[in-house]
Amino acid sequence: MKKVAVIGRGYVGKSVFNFFKDHFEVLFYDPNVEGSSTKEECNKCDLAVVCVPTPMAEDYSVDLSIVNATIDWLETPLILIKSTIPPTTTAGLISRTGKNIAFSPEMIGEGKYEVNWWQGHPHPSDMKLHYFHIIGGEKKVTRAIVQFFLKVGGPSKTYTQTDSLSAEIMKYTENIWGAMKVTWANEMYQCCENLGADWAVVRELWALDGRVDKMHTAVFEDNRGWSGKCYPKDLVGFIKFMQKISYEPELLKEIVRTNARFSSKEDMKKLSKGL
Repeated sequence: MKKVAVIGRGYVGKSVFNFFKDHFEVLFYDPNVEGSSTKEECNKCDLAVVCVPTPMAEDYSVDLSIVNATIDWLETPLILIKSTIPPTTTAGLISRTGKNIAFSPEMIGEGKYEVNWWQGHPHPSDMKLHYFHIIGGEKKVTRAIVQFFLKVGGPSKTYTQTDSLSAEIMKYTENIWGAMKVTWANEMYQCCENLGADWAVVRELWALDGRVDKMHTAVFEDNRGWSGKCYPKDLVGFIKFMQKISYEPELLKEIVRTNARFSSKEDMKKLSKGL
């Protein structure tokens, strides 16, 4: 039986571990969690899946120090990064280390409300119920990694192989799209309030049109706007990356600023001032 090492035992790491555990011998490495395997034991595995944090740095960019340190000690034949990383990171790691590295955007959600996964939304915690998997990297590497996912997901799922840059951008695109919809819905809610209308009613009428999507458009009156672990760091991290290559994504910056108008959270207001 082939072995899989999951590096990181957080929300994503647990889901990845549970995805593979019934079909492979699966180890996990996390020095902060009891029962962790050693680095040496992980390096005897056939595949390592990196699920470590990519937190926001002091300058609001993406802190890749944990990812870089993890890649440096891993010696498995195949390495798959599930942590959200800026575009070009995978290619840079391959160039620096010469290792067989690919990137797969994680579809694990952090929302606490019910998700209709049977209607095409990825299940928020159970990867076995995901209907697609994306693997980005060099073809010889993605082909080998797809075999691990195929053994668990079976033939009815979609396994898309692409380049690592497209896969990296896709993950940011997904999170930015969600944040934008939340911001838009809060703006329309406020317009309704000023007009004496009820956004809950207007939203249901609007959603009768099959060309639109209700996901992310509910407004919670006691918790306006977006926050959480992913949207803030990913949206602002992507903005900072684009600024680094001399492009100002003004619409994305406005999403952050508009969200700060609605949010009661001071960290969201501070975030908008860091642009």
